[in-house]
This record gives sequence, structure tokens and C-alpha cells, in this order.
Amino acid sequence: KKAVVGQVAADLFVSVYHHGVHGQRTDERISCISWVTAGFGFATLPQPQPPLREIILTLRVCGDRKASAAGVSGSVSGVGGGVSGVDGGDASDNNNDTYGVQSAVSFFKYFLKRIRDAGPASFELGSVIQLTGGFLGNALLKAALFVPAQCLSGVRESALATSRTHSPPTHLALLLLTADEAAYVRQYGSMRYLSLLAQQADHFPFPVWSDPHRTTSILTPVSDLQQQQLGNDNTSSQAQAQAQ
Repeated sequence: KKAVVGQVAADLFVSVYHHGVHGQRTDERISCISWVTAGFGFATLPQPQPPLREIILTLRVCGDRKASAAGVSGSVSGVGGGVSGVDGGDASDNNNDTYGVQSAVSFFKYFLKRIRDAGPASFELGSVIQLTGGFLGNALLKAALFVPAQCLSGVRESALATSRTHSPPTHLALLLLTADEAAYVRQYGSMRYLSLLAQQADHFPFPVWSDPHRTTSILTPVSDLQQQQLGNDNTSSQAQAQAQ
């Protein structure tokens, strides 16, 4: 569908696309909204130098409640309207705009400030940016990770993002993380985290979307498995000690 465009700053715009992503293991069509910036590289630095990159943020939409790319209808269960959870967002302007233009503009105003505060080195693959106020009212999502962009059907800019003629890539994608996931990336690296994410979503090399209404960390199953393994090891050790 044709993108709806909003203005973030003097030379910074964001396009909002409503599109689908096809599942790899099933015939499922995952309904998504993608936000794509234009001018982010120029807005980030006082004296920008090439390469100047843009950002793609793709959000998964609940199947039974489809959001509107125009930002005039649609809400998602568990998220709530507006962007009151994003620092700098004005919830009163976004009551009927979940995932729409006003939400995208409000988020990127805040995100631009975060990048400027963190410095240009933070605008790189594998970097983690803190979102102190959460995302779209979801306080669980405390960070964003820069990852390689993937081609998205219906999102014109993503074709440029994955073109081999552009090196480095013209676009980076964002994935939303919980606080413990961000800590995991810092300790073990983004590739290890993306591998876990791909296995959980059954989508490779990793899912292009973030689920803004999730209520748990993807690391919870890992922690449970580690605790189970620890318990098994303890039981085995006790049995060996008794046998001796």
C-alpha cells in the first residue's frame, strides 16, 4: 500500500506502511506496520558525512485488530492508545493513532534525541539504544537494537536496504528489546541474541518485526532451561555422592 508520510523535524520524515510478512514454516501472513525514516542521517549529526543511513522499524499487529497505516483507526490489545510510554510522546495526540503517523513522528523525535545524546558511534549495527520510557505504553521494552535490514514486500525502501550495490547498507532496522535482553546483547553479542530470537519465532535469519505488546522476555525460556539443567546436575551430583 502507499505510504503515509509524517514530518519529524525540518529535514526528517517518516513513512508508514501497512503490509504483510509471510511465515516461513506455514502459510500465515503476519500483519505488520513499518516506519521508515528519510533524512535521519542528516538530522543526527551537525555536519553529516556519508554514509548516511535511515531506519526501518517493523511492528507486528495483532491479527484480530489491524492497525491503520493512515493512523485514523486501529488499536492493539495490551498496548493502549498513544505513546505515553515513550519519552517526548504526547498521548493526547495519539489516542486513535496506534502505529500510525503521529505515533511514528513522536517516537522518532524521541529516538533522534537519544542518538544525538549517545553520539554517532551508537548509530551502528549491533548497537543498543536505551528507551527509558518504554515503547507505546509497554514499559517492558526498554531498548532498541540496530540490526541488518531485510527486504519487506510492500515497503519500497527495503529493496534499497538489501541491495548489494549499496555498501554499507542505506538502511538499518530496529528491534525492540527488554532490559534483560539488552544486557544479554551487551554480554554475548547481537548474533547470539538474534539466533535465540529466530529459534523462538521460527523465522530465519531472524524475524523482521518487533512485537510491541509482548509481556515476557525471550530469555525466560532460556533461564528456565538453565535452572532445570542446574537442578538435574545437582540431583546427579547428590546421587553420585550417595553411591560413594
